Amino acid sequence: MPRKIPSNITRSLLAKEVTTIATRRKAISKIEVKQSLQSLSTRTKTISNFKQAYVEFLKNCRIKGLSPHTITFYDKELLQTMRSLAEIEAPINDIRKINTTHIEKFIEHQQSLGRAINTINTRLRAGLTFFAFCLRKKYVSKNPYEGIQQLKKRHEVGATFNKRQLVFLFLLELNF
Repeated sequence: MPRKIPSNITRSLLAKEVTTIATRRKAISKIEVKQSLQSLSTRTKTISNFKQAYVEFLKNCRIKGLSPHTITFYDKELLQTMRSLAEIEAPINDIRKINTTHIEKFIEHQQSLGRAINTINTRLRAGLTFFAFCLRKKYVSKNPYEGIQQLKKRHEVGATFNKRQLVFLFLLELNF
């Protein structure tokens, strides 16, 4: 079992080690270390505009080797999504401010334009994938599509035959 070292001894050893490292590396000051850490953390968050993130997303799709049809799909659907978000005055200049409420307004806007359920669901899928990419790249802190479900497609049952029509069909079948 390792022996516990008193904290004052640990601090002094740590201070000596830091000093040794600092002298070897030409005495980097604490301010320089903070500045370099801040620049590293801000490098990943430089993209905040929907258009810039969209361009990066398509570049990433090409790098991953997605098919040209898939890339065209994302290109088309994300452009339409961006236009619709602009129409409902969502903050596309700063995608970090886009939230679930904006996505719900987007869906309502699409429905008011008379878009088919399949079209809306397609745009929701593309947006979900796009914002998952943005989340991975730390352009956003939360995916606004999280918790948004796709719209349900209502299937209508066709008209059924009444008794008279059924009798007529049976009689036709018997005559042939």
